[in-house]
This record gives sequence, structure tokens and C-alpha cells, in this order.
Amino acid sequence: MEPLSPLPDEREDLASFRQALREEHERKIARLEKERNDSLDELIGERRAQVELQVKEMRREHERRFSRLLEEKRNEGISSVRMSLLKHFDSLNRLCGDRMKEKSLSLRKKDGEKYAALLLFLAREGLQAAGLPAVISVEPGDMALLSESVGFPPGEGVEIIEVPREKWGGCLVTSGTTVIDNTLLSRWNTLSGEFALELSRLLNDTFSEINDRISEL
Repeated sequence: MEPLSPLPDEREDLASFRQALREEHERKIARLEKERNDSLDELIGERRAQVELQVKEMRREHERRFSRLLEEKRNEGISSVRMSLLKHFDSLNRLCGDRMKEKSLSLRKKDGEKYAALLLFLAREGLQAAGLPAVISVEPGDMALLSESVGFPPGEGVEIIEVPREKWGGCLVTSGTTVIDNTLLSRWNTLSGEFALELSRLLNDTFSEINDRISEL
């Protein structure tokens, strides 16, 4: 016996059912594809955000490293210039000291009258500061310059002796525990020290200004 063929109405219902299944299947596929795409977009967005954060942090770290390196190089440069200037000043100071010593020796040897007046001034200044009794020590050969000066020593209680020193000239006045160093070397050292302090102050002001200007860049 041959199978019965579907009736027309049954065929239409079957076609409609198949179409509904197909449409439902397509809707599920579309929904799954959308969910997949949304998940991918979300993952990509999260990954992009992570990468952007990492890139920003890397940039900040590079900027910090560059700033530290720039600060180190700037400080090294300033220190190098400062040391160079101080070495130059130290060399210049020694040269000036040698020249001053030469002038002092020349004054003592070639212009005894001027040196005697200078020595007398230093001795009187030292006595006034130290008081009496006192011992005045001078370089060998200078005792006669004081002894032959009119009105010196100013009364009793002053002894003049010769003591070899640096050959700069001048005198050292001692009264008890008081010592007045009126040698020309002492005068030069005082002047040189004051000049060094002033130079140091000027250098500090200059480098502070340089630092301020660099910081504004």
C-alpha cells in the first residue's frame, strides 16, 4: 500500500513550522553573534584601556627618569663649573700670595725707609692692642729699624727680638697670653680669606640664579 500524501493544509502548516524554526534559529544565531561581538568589544575595550594605562605609566616613568637624569646632569655641570672656578681662584690666590711676598721682600731690600715706616706703624698698633709689657718679634735685620725710630719704643717694658719666620716682614707682639700677629703674611691671609668669602657668596648667588632660570625652562 502506498503512503498517504499530506493534505494541502497539512503541507502549509509544515512549511510554516519549518519557516518558524528557521527564523527562530536565525534569531538565536544573530543573538549569539551579537553577544559574541559585544563580549569581544568589551574585551577589546578593557584591553585597550589596560594598554593605555600601561603606556601612560611608561611615559610617566620615562619623564621621571628623564627629570632625574636632567637634574643629575645639571648638578654635575654646576658642580664642575664651581670646582673649576674654585680651583682657578685657589691658583690665582697662591699666585697673588707669591707676588705679595716678592713685593714685601723687595720693599724690605730696596726701600728701607718706607718699610721702616710700615714696620713702625705695625709695631705701635700691636702694642696698643696688646698692652705693656710686651715682646716684639721681627724678622732678622729688622730690629735696627725699630730701635733707630724716633720715639720708639714708647717707654719701658718693651723688648725687641729677632725671630726667623717667612721673610714677609712685619712683627708679632706678645704680652702675657695676648698675641697680636701684625706680620704682612697675616695681613695677606686675612685679606685673602675675606676675598674668598666674598667670592663664595657671589658664586652661591650666581649658581642660585642659574638654578632658578633652569627650573623655569
